[in-house]
Amino acid sequence: MNFLSHFYCSAGQPDLTKLASLFPDVFPKFSYLHNTYFLQIDNDKFDPLELEILHGIDIHYADDKTFHSSDYFKHFNARIDEELKTNEVTNLLHRKFLVSHILFELLIDHWIINQEPGIVSEVYQIADGLDSVVLNRFLSKIIAKTEEISILLTAYERFRSRRFLNFYAEESNLVKALHRVTGKISNWEYNEKTEDAFINIIQKIKQEIPYSTILDTVKSNKAS
Repeated sequence: MNFLSHFYCSAGQPDLTKLASLFPDVFPKFSYLHNTYFLQIDNDKFDPLELEILHGIDIHYADDKTFHSSDYFKHFNARIDEELKTNEVTNLLHRKFLVSHILFELLIDHWIINQEPGIVSEVYQIADGLDSVVLNRFLSKIIAKTEEISILLTAYERFRSRRFLNFYAEESNLVKALHRVTGKISNWEYNEKTEDAFINIIQKIKQEIPYSTILDTVKSNKAS
């Protein structure tokens, strides 16, 4: 799952929890930090606001586990892979499974932002309201190295100030986002030819995806 999918599936949670459900995607190399520090912490040392943040991070990983083990994820990864192979431009890509994975998640965020245009403003409104002192204190209780904390705080400020989530509203921007993540690994350039090829695939696949059902499955698993 991607940024807006996590936020969308955290509906009904406190604002800080909803925002923190994005943190593993916002912060660089967060999975390493999570495995190194977060799995060994004592919840008793956190105040209520910090516990809301921690809960959002836990939700992120639980929702990803549900999503990535679902039949929908397997099916649409295979469908996108099929389309990549039948297109003469995208058939040349390396590691198509990675491209399929990322594109499927981007398509869900694309649907969310067009279905609920106000969701992006809500994300940034909550982000602007999070005191950096609170975030710094939370991270300091978990992560031992100050330089690692500084990197995370810088990444958060960049996320908050650049407001790039609006980017996902346009199909052409999905291709740009896909290229940023997979371009080097899958050995493809962003140009008019690749943009046209991917937009053709996007327009075909996006009509097949049962977005609400997929997202409801993730939300219902959290409630069970």
